[in-house]
Amino acid sequence: MLSLLPDNLNSQVCLDLACGSGRYMRLMQSRQAQQVFGVDYSADMLAQASNSPFSINNLKLVRSTFLALPFAATTFDFITCGLAVGHEKNLDRTLAEIARVLRPGGAVIYSDFHPFATLSGWQRSFKTGSGHTVTLEHYLHLYSDHQRACQAAGLTIEAVREPVAGEYAPPGSQQVPAVLVIQAVKTKH
Repeated sequence: MLSLLPDNLNSQVCLDLACGSGRYMRLMQSRQAQQVFGVDYSADMLAQASNSPFSINNLKLVRSTFLALPFAATTFDFITCGLAVGHEKNLDRTLAEIARVLRPGGAVIYSDFHPFATLSGWQRSFKTGSGHTVTLEHYLHLYSDHQRACQAAGLTIEAVREPVAGEYAPPGSQQVPAVLVIQAVKTKH
């Protein structure tokens, strides 16, 4: 995603969906965004973003799902969403909602667990502070699903990245793409 993130977001109103601890929000701010909004469903993640040791000016944090964003149509110039669209079963509705709040000519960069990784049996999981492993619900979305959903939402795919997992992959899977990254522009009103 970083390779597709614009160097300058001068005067743009930006949104980071599934903002987590605020990594992309800080990057957008450092690239001169006029205002940055962060949305996450997890109250814990929003608390981490607001308590970040890094300053985030003009920051607005909102708790919401992807499917009913609390913003007016055509609010944002630029949207990021890192490794989260796979948590929603209905990719069409997710991308339609992203397109609804994106201004015509605006761009979205989002990533998802790569379908090859999912089909290889990889799972999205993390360890809690107490050492407990939590596996996240994740839905398989093929690249053709992303193409169809983007087209239906009025988004034109301009770039695709498929980085391999390398040393972080299970043995024998180092060349399997780990992430699917898509950059799209809103072309319909």
